[in-house]
Amino acid sequence: MKINSQWLAFKGANLFSIILSAGIIYFTIYGYPLNYLRSLLMHEDIIKYGGGAGLVVSSIPLFIYIFFLSLLSLLKKGSAPLNTKSIIHTIWIAFSVFTFAIGFISLYIIPIFLTASSYIPCREEHLIRYYVTDPRLCETLPIKLDKRKWIGLSKFSSSPHPMR
Repeated sequence: MKINSQWLAFKGANLFSIILSAGIIYFTIYGYPLNYLRSLLMHEDIIKYGGGAGLVVSSIPLFIYIFFLSLLSLLKKGSAPLNTKSIIHTIWIAFSVFTFAIGFISLYIIPIFLTASSYIPCREEHLIRYYVTDPRLCETLPIKLDKRKWIGLSKFSSSPHPMR
């Protein structure tokens, strides 16, 4: 039996898309982006916020769409593309574009909001993602981070991880 190379490439690309989108969704939920947003929502004296966090979190609907579209294509017989002209595809794409646009706008609005409120950005190069209520907190921040054995996640990352 001869294997069709077009079919194999199509199914391989779908499998790659499934793995990639699932990995991005997993990283977004259990990695730094959601922890940055948690830090922002808690409004404590120290906030750790990177601009890309809102953008990555807002792209979750797009990656969910890619995941399920690739899964349907993988399970479908043959290598013909799926019909994506249905109303649910149109609504989901519109929703994904809308959430991504909100995330893109938040890249610029959230730092302005933090600076306009009582938060001050730390000026040291290794603390650029931190906003504090008192500039003296920037000086004590590396000490606090060393005591917590900081590895790149905010202090809210100590919640139980489902895979550990």
